[in-house]
Amino acid sequence: MHKVFYHITRMPKDVPAESAVLIDIAEVYSELFPLLKKDGEFLGIIDEAGTTLQMMYHENDDTYWTEVPCPERDGSYGKLLSFDEAEDLIKSLNGCIQKSGYDGFSFSSW
Repeated sequence: MHKVFYHITRMPKDVPAESAVLIDIAEVYSELFPLLKKDGEFLGIIDEAGTTLQMMYHENDDTYWTEVPCPERDGSYGKLLSFDEAEDLIKSLNGCIQKSGYDGFSFSSW
């Protein structure tokens, strides 16, 4: 189980980060993630240590900006992913999100 927050227009209401709800990761990739289809819709997954993985849909190029914020460095590690890449990343989460991002992620200052 992970804490999850999101803004998805087809859902009855948004769930803000400060009110994240516990959801099984299988439900995240099978039910929530596929709903991100409008520009700017997003979801965030928070692990037990408080590390967050965020994904925002970009309609123009049908990609997902995926990032791990790193507030202590005033930036985040991120990468544009296809649907399949983003889905595979969600499926691979085993309870712990990597603070420095994943393969191919690069750091950007805020």
